[in-house]
Amino acid sequence: MADAEKPTVTQPDQAESSIKTFADFLEKSSPDVPTFLPDVGCHYGANYVLNDPEIQLHCVSERCNGDRLFRQVGGQYFIELGKWTFTFVRYVCRNCGEIQKTFALAVLLGQDTHSAQVLKLGESPTFGPPVPSRVITLIGADREDFLRGRRAENNGLGKSGTDGKIGD
Repeated sequence: MADAEKPTVTQPDQAESSIKTFADFLEKSSPDVPTFLPDVGCHYGANYVLNDPEIQLHCVSERCNGDRLFRQVGGQYFIELGKWTFTFVRYVCRNCGEIQKTFALAVLLGQDTHSAQVLKLGESPTFGPPVPSRVITLIGADREDFLRGRRAENNGLGKSGTDGKIGD
């Protein structure tokens, strides 16, 4: 591929974001939001790998049932320099060791081998804070509709304009 055709990592010209690190991105970013980050990759011998920060997520196990640290599992996740790399990254709760979180990522590593353009393609379980069981009980038969709508909102759907009102 000629140099003119290679994808390049560019820092967006958007307002200051609360997402400043790869850990922040995994914890707080909804899918389909491209983000430039300074700390995504590192050298691993002659190759490049994703950094493996600990992240804080909600653990739904009976033992935890709260925010806990999660660690990356599955070995090193290799990425290519100057080319989009698609990968699944798995995390597990450090406290109970039971609950897992999987992220589907697209990563474009910059020439400095640390910064990258990152896109979260999806995650399982889905993005967003957990719904308290009492709320689910109160919703009753409309549970599935409520959860679908909540997933849509967590993914930034259903908003128009800049004020967030639907149907302006």
